[in-house]
Amino acid sequence: MWVSAQSAQTADINDGVLRDLVVYLIWTIEAEMAKNRVAELREQQYNLEMQELLFNHQQQREECEAAHIKQYQEFNQHWDHELQVAQNEDEQEILQTENAHTKQLEDNRQKLE
Repeated sequence: MWVSAQSAQTADINDGVLRDLVVYLIWTIEAEMAKNRVAELREQQYNLEMQELLFNHQQQREECEAAHIKQYQEFNQHWDHELQVAQNEDEQEILQTENAHTKQLEDNRQKLE
């Protein structure tokens, strides 16, 4: 009887140890799964932030290029206008000079006659 009580007690201890071992193994597996999930989420977050950074960089680059194109077009328009004004002034000067020369020529002809 003593042997069977001792066996029962050993079986109870073994069951308790097995239960503790199973609980520990489950806890360890869950902890490893949680660690892996955290690592996966960190990698996803990193990838999202990298994509956002690259997208923002591309947008800023396009905005900068658009601003340069606009500035170049405005520069060209300004100088096209300045050139047109200068050409108009030159035409006026030429006409005035031609008229003055024609008048002087007529005056000289009249004096010579």
